Amino acid sequence: VAQAHGGVHPELLEVRALLHATADDLEQHMAKEEQILLPACVALEQGASGGFGFGSVENPIRMMLHEHDEVAAGLAGLRAATNGYEPPVDACNSYRAMLERLAFLERDTHRHVHEENLERLPDLLLGLLDSLGGDEAYPVDRKTHSLQAATRALRDGREEEYVVVALLHDIGEAL
Repeated sequence: VAQAHGGVHPELLEVRALLHATADDLEQHMAKEEQILLPACVALEQGASGGFGFGSVENPIRMMLHEHDEVAAGLAGLRAATNGYEPPVDACNSYRAMLERLAFLERDTHRHVHEENLERLPDLLLGLLDSLGGDEAYPVDRKTHSLQAATRALRDGREEEYVVVALLHDIGEAL
């Protein structure tokens, strides 16, 4: 579409550049996720306590979240360059189809990132709780301690955020 209509619609050249950059970002992100973060999460769920080549699992998580933001910025750039995926009056069917696909790409990517963050987070957090070791000075391990703290907060009628903090207050050591 940029080749056919870029002379009349120079914004299409920017769209092409943004799309290529965003696609490259997504490909690299997915490769890192599959080769680095997901194996680390599985290892933590299976009881590993670290020893990863990248240090704490917090490092790839921070990088994945940063990359999510970069992709979101690229998608926002596509939206801006296409005037909100609104076809110009003289747009042909190919131009209109491209805009529909770009709008779908943005919606689907945001949905995927949202689901990824929400679906994987509970398993990751439970894996981190499971990885908390015991402390011989106390009669219970830290996972039990965390569950007890959250249960007490819940029984005391605390707000949901407070209960979550009570549950997760010790996972920083696992990160």
